[in-house]
Amino acid sequence: MPRPKQMNDSEVSTWLAVLLDTAFDPAINAVDHKGRAQLLALASDFTHYPDDFPSPRRAELLLRWVDIWLPADWWPRLQNRVRKRRSRAGADKSGAANDA
Repeated sequence: MPRPKQMNDSEVSTWLAVLLDTAFDPAINAVDHKGRAQLLALASDFTHYPDDFPSPRRAELLLRWVDIWLPADWWPRLQNRVRKRRSRAGADKSGAANDA
């Protein structure tokens, strides 16, 4: 049985960015107009009403969106994209610390 999808609460912003990139990438064309609209609505709500959407709730809603709009075999691809962003962010931080 596959492991359930999980999203680290502290990385919800990264996940949202990856999902937006995926949903709107014309080369992928993975998500239809309605799915894109729902993802944009979530992003808007997270931005305009941050107190109503703590990180665990954001993660829950994004995972639900993934379940509805993306094929199951996309999950590993998304995880790889988040890992790449995480490693880039770590490299940027260490480079900035070395510059100081």
